Amino acid sequence: MTTKGFVPGPGAVLRFRGRAGRRELAGVVAAVVVALGSGLVLDRLVTIGTGYPFTVVAVLAGAYLLPAVVVRRLHDRGRRGFWILGVLAGPAVYSAALVIIVWLAMRRHTGVGETTHQVLGPVGSVLICLCLLSSLGLGLWLVVELVRAGAPGSNRFGPSPNTARGLTRVDE
Repeated sequence: MTTKGFVPGPGAVLRFRGRAGRRELAGVVAAVVVALGSGLVLDRLVTIGTGYPFTVVAVLAGAYLLPAVVVRRLHDRGRRGFWILGVLAGPAVYSAALVIIVWLAMRRHTGVGETTHQVLGPVGSVLICLCLLSSLGLGLWLVVELVRAGAPGSNRFGPSPNTARGLTRVDE
C-alpha cells in the first residue's frame, strides 16, 4: 500500500481559512469548468427557451468556491486573503470610472462616427489604458502567486497542505 497523496475533507473547499495546495486549486477550477459546461448543456437540452437555471447554479457555486480556494491558496503562499479584493474589486472600480468618463465625454460630444479618442480626448484614453494595464497586472500577479509553490512548513495561516494534519489520506 503506497500513499498517493492527501485530499481535503469534504467541507474544506467551502471555508476561507487555512491553506490550499496547487492540486486543490486545480481540482476546484476543473470542477467549476465541468459544472459550467454541464449547466450549459443541460440548459440547452432541458430548458429550451426558459432561461439558464443550471448555468446560474453553476455560476453561483463557482462564485463561492473559486474565491474560497484562491484565498486559501494565497494563505499557502503567506499572503493575506485580502489581496483577492484588489484583483476582484479593481476591475469593477475601473469599469465604473470608465463608464462615468465615457458618459461625461458623450454628453459633450454628439458627433456621429467619432472615435473613442476623439470623444474622450487624450486624458481619457490614457486613463482607459492605465485602468486596463493595472487590471492586467493585478491578474497576472494573482496567477503567478497561485501557481508558485507554497511556503514550506507551517505559517500564520496553519500547517502546510502537504502534511497529513486535518486531511484524509488516500491510499491505493
